[in-house]
Amino acid sequence: MRTYSFVQYTVLFFFVVLFAACKKSKGYKSPPQYDLESPSSMTIPSDMKNITGIAFFKGNASMIYAIDENAGNIYCYYPSSHNVVKSSFDIEGPFEDVAIMDSSMYVLKNNGTIYSFPMKSMGNAKLDSFWTYSDFFPKGTYEAMYYADSARKLVVVNKTKSSESRLTRCYVFDIGLNGVPHKSSSFVISWSTIEKKLHKEKISGFHPTAIAQNPKTGEWYIISDQENILFVLDKAWHPSKAYELDPQIFTKPRGISFDAMGNLYVANDGVGDTAPNIKLFTYRNNARQENVEME
Repeated sequence: MRTYSFVQYTVLFFFVVLFAACKKSKGYKSPPQYDLESPSSMTIPSDMKNITGIAFFKGNASMIYAIDENAGNIYCYYPSSHNVVKSSFDIEGPFEDVAIMDSSMYVLKNNGTIYSFPMKSMGNAKLDSFWTYSDFFPKGTYEAMYYADSARKLVVVNKTKSSESRLTRCYVFDIGLNGVPHKSSSFVISWSTIEKKLHKEKISGFHPTAIAQNPKTGEWYIISDQENILFVLDKAWHPSKAYELDPQIFTKPRGISFDAMGNLYVANDGVGDTAPNIKLFTYRNNARQENVEME
């Protein structure tokens, strides 16, 4: 049997620590309001294993609304009691995101069709009353949607599949008093802009899976799960910052939302042996705040 001296053990221990430190210190950066390397983790009940988008009603984090990717199931999850209330509707997915305004909940199908449900019916086992809005978008895949409460605007992002255009288009809708969305404008995000913000020569793409507006800064956070990139725009949709995300934490980010306190929630789909989960990033109160009104 081979034996090791104290010096050999010391050298071995040093290299193990050095390797671990190098592995950890890839240099993942964070927005000033958050530490994206130090989240707390929320286990998702097995009933919700296939969720994609998440949303809060007026920033209330005591209830997390989520949509099932494969079936017409809307969940309301109470983290304090781990209780889940499911409401179902007879439409096949895949569904990608959910958004909430005062009296309506919107569900986004990946072909761009939007379904609207009365909030007062949430909690009913069966959702028989809903509205369908189709033909809003060009043919494509759409996985990210968010309702901006301050401006009554619904935002939907195209998950670009073609690398030829190197552009991602975002659509903005005005929401009438009756809850009906009306397309008002659109804008594009250039992949080259993201590359400049990341100081990279080229990225493989930018395929958004989630979008939300930070209530404290007014900034828009857009996540791409394929490239593990967080792209931040200011309240007027001007590109601001971009961050590479740690794949050990952001295993497959499919949903994003903020509560009223500015805390950031990211829903990860299950990957391999990793179970689905929601990561919580606490808002730093000492970070610089900006005007939060959306223009």
